[in-house]
Amino acid sequence: MVAALTVAASAPTLPAGAWCNGVFPGKITNDVQERLVPFSMGAYRTDIFVREVRPPRSRVMGGSVSFPGELPSLPPVLLVGVPGAPYDYCENLEALVLSGRRVFAVNTCEAPVERGWLPPRPKRGPREARRPSVAARQLLAVCEASGLGAVHVFAHGLGGAAALHLVELLRQPVPAATAATAGAAATATTAAAGAPPPSRVRLASLTLASPYGALEDLRPVQQRRLQSWDELFPIDMDEEGGSDGTESDGQQCVVEANALTGRPWREALLYASDEESRAERLGEGGKLAARLPDASVPTMLLRGGSADPVEPSWDLSDRTDVKMREYMFSGHVPFIDNREEVLFDLLAHLDAADGVSTNRNGVGVS
Repeated sequence: MVAALTVAASAPTLPAGAWCNGVFPGKITNDVQERLVPFSMGAYRTDIFVREVRPPRSRVMGGSVSFPGELPSLPPVLLVGVPGAPYDYCENLEALVLSGRRVFAVNTCEAPVERGWLPPRPKRGPREARRPSVAARQLLAVCEASGLGAVHVFAHGLGGAAALHLVELLRQPVPAATAATAGAAATATTAAAGAPPPSRVRLASLTLASPYGALEDLRPVQQRRLQSWDELFPIDMDEEGGSDGTESDGQQCVVEANALTGRPWREALLYASDEESRAERLGEGGKLAARLPDASVPTMLLRGGSADPVEPSWDLSDRTDVKMREYMFSGHVPFIDNREEVLFDLLAHLDAADGVSTNRNGVGVS
């Protein structure tokens, strides 16, 4: 049965564009919590920055949607950007809170963020700590630390490879321990083996936007461009800030996400070993299809048009359950280039997975 959710709304149009952690000209909600979640992997220790955005309980700036009553009990949305890149280029998707769902944006793999309350940034860990598989373990740590029983995952670009590793982690069966000691023993055994314990988090749905896992997943012209760029601007030169070594501001995060430049993108693509590239590659026939969740998990694949640097070489002929959306006039970030269309498509996908009909007012021009 489809349930309807009641909200108070005046249906304003939210501004398009992403603000790259700068001054946001308008608000969706005033209920935002940011925190650090500790993470360890062997001798490696770090903190994961988490931004939890909640539906507005009262109208913000006099013209937004509000949820004055009890919030609907819906799985939240986990935003997965490129490992090592700040969450802020995905911030358009925070508008999903207008459906009554919480949104969790996560900075994985030491992605920088500036906040007055944060401790000094620790020294960077080894390059191996900034891979999609590590990002997946950090995402799982955030889900469990936040007490999430189920979650919708939206992943973009190289974050798609991280999301697919997360799918594998969530596939692991949870042992039915008959006693607390049995459960503790199982957890201790897995931890000793260096793998995270089985998770009790349920994957409610998966959306991949222009996913890739290796340099070979990109169009040939983009591969050559990245390799030439690295010769002109070595990665070590832009330790902080934008791809030119300066502080990222304005629309710089969008520029880097579109062109796959900037340290996180180039480090992951150009410094990966041949073995890592083969394991992470999503193109070449059915590699992507083999890593998707089964048909019981609603799955959607979004991509841009000819301006998208990702080569759409996935063979999903055996996965007729996967929804496909192509935004012909979009590049690599359709949720910016075609903001309203992507948000409406995504909300329809989430609502179908949850069996509800949620609010659309305030999301964009209908």
